[in-house]
Amino acid sequence: APDPWPFDEQPEARLDVRVEQFAPDLTLGAFILRGQYFVAAFDESGRDRARTFTVTAPLPAEPGPAAIAFARSQATLSLARQIAAEGLQ
Repeated sequence: APDPWPFDEQPEARLDVRVEQFAPDLTLGAFILRGQYFVAAFDESGRDRARTFTVTAPLPAEPGPAAIAFARSQATLSLARQIAAEGLQ
């Protein structure tokens, strides 16, 4: 993030995502995104969270680079939605 913070208001939380697996698994026919994320609230609300995640996106039977890239983007989008829904409440 830029330093100093470029916005008038300070952020309400800090998000840290740690990825353990980010690769296609051709035996499962899916792109796997697995790890853990941490949300630290800057206020005293007690909203700090730590959650593990496993996100998969389907792959075709014989995926080429474009299919793998698309599945990777779908897995990343799914994780972003999961964090927004569950981690940043």
